Amino acid sequence: MTTGTINATAAGVNPVSAQVAGVHTAFIWGAFISLVPVLLSLFIKRRPALGENAAMVH
Repeated sequence: MTTGTINATAAGVNPVSAQVAGVHTAFIWGAFISLVPVLLSLFIKRRPALGENAAMVH
């Protein structure tokens, strides 16, 4: 959030709009970070299903 605010302020944007730019940047990064585990979970191999008559394994 700070990086987006600092960059917008340096570009001459007023402080309120600069803060909005910083919050937008933070949400974009948060969305990216939360999507990475979801995408990586698609590559996890599943165990084969046990048959109906298989014994319980602990």
